[in-house]
Amino acid sequence: MSITLTLACRFFLGIENPERIAKLVSQFNKVSNGMHSLPLNIPGTAFYHAIKATRVIRKELADVIAEKRAQVASGAPTQDMCTVLIVEGMSDEDISEKITGFLVAGYSTIANTITFFMKFVGERPDVYHKILSGQLEISKSKQPEELLCWDDMQKMKYSWAVVCEAMRMVPPVLGNFREAKTDFSYAGFTVPKGWKVWI
Repeated sequence: MSITLTLACRFFLGIENPERIAKLVSQFNKVSNGMHSLPLNIPGTAFYHAIKATRVIRKELADVIAEKRAQVASGAPTQDMCTVLIVEGMSDEDISEKITGFLVAGYSTIANTITFFMKFVGERPDVYHKILSGQLEISKSKQPEELLCWDDMQKMKYSWAVVCEAMRMVPPVLGNFREAKTDFSYAGFTVPKGWKVWI
């Protein structure tokens, strides 16, 4: 999960300092544990620790937003979501809320999806070899040291189909509702289109 949070910190906040990211990782672990516990705000409970961790995260985000505002005012080039929101004129509170939502949503869900993607592909050598051959084709079209671009990502249709299938088999967030796109039957029951299905 620290890898996904590291990437999220770079994209959303422009943070690359390993110590700062490690501090956020430890706090996000507490928030994640608290989100899946009884909401008892009593010292010693996971929920209590999650509340305290949220305050630490908000303080860190406030510091980052202040730094980004100073960089924007000085004209320093930055490319991250936080800077975009500042330039759009959002308040610090709104930016903090949005960034927190992005980080929480992308933190464990991406790690869960990657984990189950690797598990399912590891169990199916035929799928692994098909993904590998597709990636090698793309790799052959690139110059040495040339990075992947958006067009390359769009060519990975089979890889994306496997990721979608992994998410269908094990949703990244359990306990949510999905909407039935069509009528279907399961275990002798008919579920009409539009009904909410708990996963």
